[in-house]
Amino acid sequence: MEPKFFITGSTGFIGGALCRVLRRRFPSGSIVGIGRDAERLHALHDELGVRIVRADLADSAAYAEALHGVTHVFHAAAVARFGNGPEFRADVRNTASLLACLKAEPTLQRLVYVSSIAATDRHPVEPNTRPIDEASRPYPTTDYGRAKLESEDLVRRSGLPAVIVRPAWVYGPGMRNDSHVRVFIEAIRRRAMYTWAWFPGRVPLIYIEDAVEAMLHLALGQRGLNETYILTDDEPVAFGQLFDLIDRIVLEREPKRVRVPQFLTRMARMAGHHLPFKAMVLFTDALWCSNRKLRESGYVLKTRVEEGLAAMRGNKSHDMAEDDVVACS
Repeated sequence: MEPKFFITGSTGFIGGALCRVLRRRFPSGSIVGIGRDAERLHALHDELGVRIVRADLADSAAYAEALHGVTHVFHAAAVARFGNGPEFRADVRNTASLLACLKAEPTLQRLVYVSSIAATDRHPVEPNTRPIDEASRPYPTTDYGRAKLESEDLVRRSGLPAVIVRPAWVYGPGMRNDSHVRVFIEAIRRRAMYTWAWFPGRVPLIYIEDAVEAMLHLALGQRGLNETYILTDDEPVAFGQLFDLIDRIVLEREPKRVRVPQFLTRMARMAGHHLPFKAMVLFTDALWCSNRKLRESGYVLKTRVEEGLAAMRGNKSHDMAEDDVVACS
């Protein structure tokens, strides 16, 4: 049976990358992308031959016909912002709407729900002595993370053949200009004061091509059904190391950073959850997570962080558009 792919959030960072990789893998395959930004949808059609559906995920009647005969669905649409607010409830409503439609599609072989490591997080008083993994007790600390976790539960209870992925910090060409690594690049470019320091806290990263290839590996392979996988590189990167690499590779200049004194690091780690989250992660391994389960599935990561950052040299950022926030109402 010829596969038919349906991608939500198709004009976003991850959804767009999925469309490109799928077209490479299946030159004549059927790819359907749903979104609301007409200009970007038409660009997908013109560049990749994606069948476009301009619709809101909450309006299932507007896209139900496009799902007929679908074999693989990648649900990547979300409010593309980390934090708190009522707008994140749209993610749960949209997931519920999509799941209801998919129950009427007997051809469905695999649904991949793109969640986030924010659905897990850590309990504020948990010591950061081991990485977060799929067995860790979820303790989301933001409305974004709570909506992701609730959507995961909907997927699990749907009875559909599904796999849930929790990407770490996904980076690469075309990422939004208000998103983690891109924010750091611009801050380091203008020598923002906090980037002068070499911070020891470690952050989990994954290059965009590795993230979407891992999703395809889990969608098309025999393993992974009704399982959850964290998507991240083999080893986290210290913020100080990441800042140095951005200087050397992206900005092509010699890094000049001062290591944070050990006594200050010890004090910050003792203060732990009493610090603002953005300060705490600079000093601790609160974000550290493991990809052991992904590796055991047979997927092999291909891109070192140095190579991923090199691909961003001179690359323009991607402003968040309406389609990155499908049905945020």
